[in-house]
Amino acid sequence: MTVTPRERVVAAWRKHGDGDDAAAVDFGRLLEADYLIRGAYQRAGERLRITGHVIDIASGSHAGSVKLDGTMADIFELQDRIATSVVGAIA
Repeated sequence: MTVTPRERVVAAWRKHGDGDDAAAVDFGRLLEADYLIRGAYQRAGERLRITGHVIDIASGSHAGSVKLDGTMADIFELQDRIATSVVGAIA
């Protein structure tokens, strides 16, 4: 798996703009990516919920979703778990 550098993603995003899943697919094609991960988080006090949606750029369909709950004290563990879950969704 090759991850597109953050700087390239940010530069392309500034040119392309925000949007729905169709725009995300176009954005993924612009980056020449096979998959794009869209995500968000919610925070309530120390509690966190992280969600991620994997989009298959070739088909434009969802390849999987991930939802993790934890605390700010567990943030590094949550990062590891989300990465593992995302890889599992596309493997």
